[in-house]
Amino acid sequence: DILPKEPIKVLGTTKSKRITTMVCSAIDNSDDFIKMSDEVKGAHDELKSWLFANVYNNPIAKGEEMKAKKLIEFLYEYYTENTDTLSPLYLEIADKFGIDRAVCDYISCMTDGYAIDTFEKLCVPKGWNK
Repeated sequence: DILPKEPIKVLGTTKSKRITTMVCSAIDNSDDFIKMSDEVKGAHDELKSWLFANVYNNPIAKGEEMKAKKLIEFLYEYYTENTDTLSPLYLEIADKFGIDRAVCDYISCMTDGYAIDTFEKLCVPKGWNK
């Protein structure tokens, strides 16, 4: 509800719908060069500007950057040392391209919430009654 209304009208109300709209627009409007329709591109650009101004460069988010960096570093170290916890897909990637690539691919696919939940599961002790 906090995202700007006009771009959301064009792109969609969910992240999945917005990605689908942009990909379909790129497919429908590309010939020798990949491009979106003017309407979709304009909505994308407006939403991107809003996100940078209100989310990515927000002082509260910037204040959490060091924690996020430490979390990613921890997950990287954990998975490179505990390869047995990776799924067969990422083990196959590790066989072809190395464990560093596989772990980076795995972590990059995590949502913020999943990465935090994983960190908590691995690092935060559970209460006695849980």
